[in-house]
Amino acid sequence: MPVALAAGGVDGYFVGEPFASKAIESGIGEKMLDVESIWPGFICNLVIVRTETIESHPEWVQKLVTAAVGSGLWARDHLEEAIGITVPYWNQDPKVIRYAFTHPPDRVRFDLYMPIQEELASLAAEMETAGLTSTRIDVRGILDDRFARAVKVGDSGSFREMLPN
Repeated sequence: MPVALAAGGVDGYFVGEPFASKAIESGIGEKMLDVESIWPGFICNLVIVRTETIESHPEWVQKLVTAAVGSGLWARDHLEEAIGITVPYWNQDPKVIRYAFTHPPDRVRFDLYMPIQEELASLAAEMETAGLTSTRIDVRGILDDRFARAVKVGDSGSFREMLPN
């Protein structure tokens, strides 16, 4: 995305990190707004699991959700180490990743992990309004928050402690 912006292929974009911070840090783009300013409490990542897996192996799903929540809380408490782990996956300079996590301070929330049915319904309504779907989407039954509710939040400990045995 930053390359397309620099080349004039797009005039702007609304995208997840690190692409926004890369454009800002490199000087080819300017921030217009953060999603959090128009959607407080925004959860940008979800765990999506097939119904058959939830029904046949709920313990696997619980471990996955618990690890996802734990890794976010760990990253919040160990930001510099998390940045170091992220560098090879995002293939970005650590300063870009640090910028993404810290500008503005506390913009990135690592402790928002409880999905909210009303937000999903609101998104479905927006999709209908925008013409992305021709019918109202019934979101009941799509969201299962029991695994997030079952997570016991405690000390984030070490990253290695979160890895499965």
